[in-house]
Amino acid sequence: MTMINGRRHKLIMEKIVKNNEEQTEMLKKITNTFGIDTELCKLSEEIGELLGECYKALYTEQTLEIQHKIEDEFADVMVLMSQIGIYFDLDSNQINNIFDYKVKRTVDRIDEGWYEKHR
Repeated sequence: MTMINGRRHKLIMEKIVKNNEEQTEMLKKITNTFGIDTELCKLSEEIGELLGECYKALYTEQTLEIQHKIEDEFADVMVLMSQIGIYFDLDSNQINNIFDYKVKRTVDRIDEGWYEKHR
């Protein structure tokens, strides 16, 4: 397994949590047009497609085509996650705090050997 190259992750994370007013209105329009139930089902479908592309990348030669497919599916999931965040009025600061906590907790567990003990 190769190590993660995070050179572009900052841009991805910024896009996830920051939508401008125009984008927010467009996302609301999409949700209002199709309904939250439909969009939640679509999220499940898109996550499945993203997982499928990720598994292809794990078990085949990694190419730009596979990378582009992952990026495309990732964007689909981001759109739907943004819609859900807006619909449920989620607090992006709270989400970022939870995200930071979970990342730190996982790294702490790695450093402490927690995962080796719990396999």
